[in-house]
Amino acid sequence: MLKKPTKDTLKLLLDVGKKDLLLSRDIDGATPFHIALEFADNHRPRVLRVFVEAGDMELFITKDNQGRTPISLVKGLESREKYKSQEWKDFFVHFYKKAYKELLLEMDEISEFEFPNERDIASLQNEVLKLLNKNLNKNTKLDAEAIVLLETKVKKLESEKSNQIKNIKKLEDKKNSDAKVIESLKTEIKAMVAEKENDKDNHKNAIEAVHTENIKAKETIKALQAKQDSHTNFITSLQADKKSDAKVIEALQVENEKAKESLQSLQAEKKSHANLIHALKTEKEKIDIEKDDIRKELDTSIISEYEKDKIIESLKSENSNLREDITNMQFNLELEQEEIQDHHASKMKGLKRKIEKLVSTSKEEANDAKAKRSRFFFWQLLSRPRI
Repeated sequence: MLKKPTKDTLKLLLDVGKKDLLLSRDIDGATPFHIALEFADNHRPRVLRVFVEAGDMELFITKDNQGRTPISLVKGLESREKYKSQEWKDFFVHFYKKAYKELLLEMDEISEFEFPNERDIASLQNEVLKLLNKNLNKNTKLDAEAIVLLETKVKKLESEKSNQIKNIKKLEDKKNSDAKVIESLKTEIKAMVAEKENDKDNHKNAIEAVHTENIKAKETIKALQAKQDSHTNFITSLQADKKSDAKVIEALQVENEKAKESLQSLQAEKKSHANLIHALKTEKEKIDIEKDDIRKELDTSIISEYEKDKIIESLKSENSNLREDITNMQFNLELEQEEIQDHHASKMKGLKRKIEKLVSTSKEEANDAKAKRSRFFFWQLLSRPRI
């Protein structure tokens, strides 16, 4: 496990050399790439920021043994899903700005480069020609030492000029390479700015969508509360109906008890009527016996035939009237008994129908209330806002 590097350790590491800068190791054996990768994986962009600020232009164009530059390394980090946070986006912007600034400095140095040696060489060459012409015109000896000195100076200046031309070529190559990097960085920065603008728009749209959903959720909650209040009122009315139904059932039960009592009294009357009929039958039998006795007496008496016929007719009339009374009494008793039974049966059927209707209505209302509560809770679950 590599130790945590400090800013001084990173600066020391970056100052070790130019050619093998990205392959150099610190006292813990870590290269800049090791440090960048380790702390990128640990979500520590501020350490990478120190890494970027400590470097110079070589840091952005030097390649490691796998052909990677710090820019390509950072792009690789940027493409990973776990580095999409705002902190990492800020770091990437900082990185590209830093690289862009370094490249601009290099370009400024190249553009401001002057060539004083060219002027020196030309002036010296002119001076040599003037001296040669002067000495030739005067037919005097050339100052050998001065000519040698001047030629040496010219060669030295020409060598310096050659070196400067090589350096210029290197700088131009570097300028072209830096220009490519600058274009790449510009493209990256534009893409990041566009992405940031898109993120802002998406964030704004998301806030508006959440606000709209909140308004809808509030309206839904109000509607659900209104439904709940209506259901509460409905349940209260059902409870009141249930109480009134209970009172009606109690009154019907009282009427049923009264009907039972009246039936018992009718049954007692029927029994008394039956006893009366039995007594009448017994009396009829007695009368028949008396009639037989009278006939026997008449047969043995010396009463005239006219009186005998008269007595027999009166007895027949009385017997007929008695039979008619008994028949009428039986018919009336049976008729009254049937009317009482019909009336009682009708009352019992009416009571039974009322009780069944009340029970059925109570069950239907209970089922309706249960179904409404189920639908209410179901729609409440479906209409719950997702924030």
